[in-house]
Amino acid sequence: MRRVFNIRGVSKTCNMNEMKVYVRKFSGEKVFSSKNYNAASNWTIDGFQALVTLFIAIACAKMFNQGSLQRVWAAKSDTDTRKGFALGSVMVFFLMFFFGLMGVLAYAKDPDSYDNFEKLAYLSFFDLLGRGWHVLVLIFVTALAASSIDTLQNALRCVFSSGLISLESDLKKNGHNSWVNCGRCDYARMLAKVFLVLVNIPLVILASKSISVLALFLVADLVFARATLTVFL
Repeated sequence: MRRVFNIRGVSKTCNMNEMKVYVRKFSGEKVFSSKNYNAASNWTIDGFQALVTLFIAIACAKMFNQGSLQRVWAAKSDTDTRKGFALGSVMVFFLMFFFGLMGVLAYAKDPDSYDNFEKLAYLSFFDLLGRGWHVLVLIFVTALAASSIDTLQNALRCVFSSGLISLESDLKKNGHNSWVNCGRCDYARMLAKVFLVLVNIPLVILASKSISVLALFLVADLVFARATLTVFL
């Protein structure tokens, strides 16, 4: 038993030393102490609550994500859908684990600044990088955000245009005159694009007011969490 604990202790020390090397390599500044690292990497009730809350919030929000539903509809088969979501889940897990570990290292490097809110926790990853890396990471993050927004915009347009076409079909079946000629797909797509532009106007206004993105996500996640059981059950 003592040998097992010794092996674990040596392994933990080696891993911590390797992380110190990486931090010094990318940031070019002082590294964290063992005491700060042990304090930052402890299990806490608050951390467990954050884990559960984050999982519930993201899971409920994805239930209403039209971009994800588009991928389900466009998949070749159910088997391909399962494989795609399984592979994506594994990749997201390791990505989130990486950024979580970087947050622990950043806190261990300068805990006082984070405790006094001189540094923001959600930007802790940049605290480990040199200034040159900031530019590369921001370009990469902007590209990823643009691709996500593009998916959501296309999903909204498709939902609205398909809704118009379905409405036209229902009106014709009931013998009512159509208020718009939505049977023509081109016309429905044009109306969907106009709708999308109108929807983006208040979004641009909100963005100009520099409202906290985390606060907006919190409100949206609360709404989705409340509606998930009602809508899907």
